[in-house]
Amino acid sequence: MTDSFIHSVGYVQPLDGRLVKYFKYIGTDSVYITDTWAGDPHFICRRPKETLIPNKIYFFYVCFSLNWMRAYEGGFSKTMGFNLSDGERIWFRFTGDIIPKVSGGIH
Repeated sequence: MTDSFIHSVGYVQPLDGRLVKYFKYIGTDSVYITDTWAGDPHFICRRPKETLIPNKIYFFYVCFSLNWMRAYEGGFSKTMGFNLSDGERIWFRFTGDIIPKVSGGIH
């Protein structure tokens, strides 16, 4: 129902707490998002509130737990998405790497 599902966000600084993602709704029905779902420690913190119109581009924010990001290094793969008013589910998978911390700050 969207134009993309799997996204590599590349290298992420441990102090970056938010990611914006654009998507095009390619479904044929006008529906709305009833709620979001995600695995801790990441969540969708802003999403479209209006009825989704076919072929229109929308955006949402993924927020990351800063405590998790400060404590974690290496690769990650997280799945999250939306439940729609017609009972369908849209999912997105994000992969990337948290840049290792070095003494004296972040490189």
